[in-house]
Amino acid sequence: MRAPLTATRQLAASQLNDPDCLEKVRNFAKDHDKVVYRITRDTQKRRHQLELEQQAIQQQRLTLLDNLHNLINSPDRQFFSARFQALQNQWNELPNHQQSGETEAYEQLASKAELILQQQVAKQNAEAEAEEALAMARQRLALCQNMITQQLDQLQQFSIDQNDTELSWVKPENEIQQLLTEYAPHLTNAEHQKIDEITTIIEALRALQQHNPGFRSVIEQANAAGDVHTLQQSQQAINQALKSYNWPQALHSVLDLKALTATRQQVEKRLQEFKQQDQTAQAVIEEQLSVLDAHIKQGETLKAQELLDSLSKQVKKQPLSEALQQQFRNLLAQVNEMSEWQQFAAISKKEQLCIAMEALIDSHLAPAALAEQIRALQQQWKQLDQQSPAPVKHLWERFHAASRQAYQPCDAYYKELSRLRAWNLSQRELICQHLETYFSTLNWSQPDWRALEQILKKAKHEWREFSPVDRAPGKLLQARFQQLIDQADKALQAHRNHCAIQKQALVDEAQRLTQDEDVVAAAEGIKALQQAWKSIDSTAKHKERKLWEAFRSHGDQIFARIRTLSQDQHSSDQHPTDENPETAARLLCIRLEILFNQPSPDNDQYLRMEYQMQRLQEALEPCSDTERKIAVQQVIEEWHEGGFAEQFECLHERFNTLLTHNE
Repeated sequence: MRAPLTATRQLAASQLNDPDCLEKVRNFAKDHDKVVYRITRDTQKRRHQLELEQQAIQQQRLTLLDNLHNLINSPDRQFFSARFQALQNQWNELPNHQQSGETEAYEQLASKAELILQQQVAKQNAEAEAEEALAMARQRLALCQNMITQQLDQLQQFSIDQNDTELSWVKPENEIQQLLTEYAPHLTNAEHQKIDEITTIIEALRALQQHNPGFRSVIEQANAAGDVHTLQQSQQAINQALKSYNWPQALHSVLDLKALTATRQQVEKRLQEFKQQDQTAQAVIEEQLSVLDAHIKQGETLKAQELLDSLSKQVKKQPLSEALQQQFRNLLAQVNEMSEWQQFAAISKKEQLCIAMEALIDSHLAPAALAEQIRALQQQWKQLDQQSPAPVKHLWERFHAASRQAYQPCDAYYKELSRLRAWNLSQRELICQHLETYFSTLNWSQPDWRALEQILKKAKHEWREFSPVDRAPGKLLQARFQQLIDQADKALQAHRNHCAIQKQALVDEAQRLTQDEDVVAAAEGIKALQQAWKSIDSTAKHKERKLWEAFRSHGDQIFARIRTLSQDQHSSDQHPTDENPETAARLLCIRLEILFNQPSPDNDQYLRMEYQMQRLQEALEPCSDTERKIAVQQVIEEWHEGGFAEQFECLHERFNTLLTHNE
């Protein structure tokens, strides 16, 4: 630090290595030479960093030694070689160092690890040899299993008696014995279990070959069984055959055992069917016994006897339970007792029926009522025969003779009724013919709808009048008539719908006229619509009424406007025909002009429109010449009654002119 040259001081400072010397120079140079101070400071930092790195390397060596020690002493030898190799690589990657205690310790531990590796290799080689031998044993075991499987597959299609199967068992059986002798300690539990299964199958096949002739005999016996007892014996024999040996699962699909099992199922099914048939038969008989008991309680001897006969036949074929047998015996005794009493009572009732039938001979009853009473007595006799089937010949002959004699008045009546039915049927035939002829000549595109409607109405009325008719031919004729009526009704309905559409258009037009500001033009329009309305045929009644009410309401609105306008032109608020003679006279002239289809003077236009609207509202416009003549005569009479000729000369002249020019 005393050197005069800066470069000398800096060179000397960079070559210092002693820590104490470096510390002294750095402290001195701190205040005297900044460059030397920086050099010494950096040198100290590098030395410190180097010391830290040496310490870290030392720590790594110790850690690796600990890990190697733990690896050697640990009982876990999995991946030992890889783990040891990793530790070796980490040790070799550390910087070179002189021989020390850590190196010696590492070499000792590495020697131990190498020894462990050698032991592992030896063990693995031994295990590989054992595994190879075991693989060979497993291969031989699989071959044995395949041979047995092939044999079982053949036995699924062929009986064991059809194949020379015993030779096929010798080879796999010998192989199994050799495997057990040579590799028994090396085989797993699963492989020992597989060997036991193969051995069991071989023993079962020998047993099957031994018992199979007996199996065939049992199957033949079961197939030939035709009654419950034989089937039960066959079922017992099959169960004993199946239980004679503990057959393994692998043999269940063998043809011989499968046939035996299938036969058992068939026998069980047939036994179940017999059982169900027996239960059904028992239930039917039990139900019939209940019905028989009901017949007995209601005194229906004939029904009870018929059912008893049927039950007797069933009981002979179907064994009954003790309870049903006892019930059958009790009911049998009751039916026999009831039959005896029923026969005694029936004779007395039949004598009464004979007396009643004889009383109807020469009776004054109407033929229909007489026939009804005769049928009633005959029905009573029939019921007695059903209740007591034992015949009483002399009573039947007496009753039959009286019936024939009493029915003689009815015979003529029913002959006349038959003639009337035939006549009605012929008239209905004529109605159908007339309708068919009329329809064939009718122009359906433009028919006279009113005439068609009248013809249909008359045809329906006459059809109802020509009644009654015989049922069978009348039914066919009714279908023919209805088809004709439906044809016409369909056309009429279509026409009525068309008329409804036209009248709805008139209603819509009338509604539009109510909004017209020119009330005179609106009134004329309503009048024209009225004439158009009359030219259109009627529609269905409910539609016609609804449309007319709507049309009339629109006319009423225009009429109200006409009345208001007319009242504004008159000084009085009273109705002109009630208080003003001149107006009444004018009105009669207007009526006559309307009837003759003549115009009215301009000053009477409002009065004419008022009258026309009133007539329109009441729907009283004349529609024929006769009605028009009657209306003219009525106007003339009202004119003379009112004495208007002397009061109003101008109007009288107008009135006479109309009559003169239109006579």
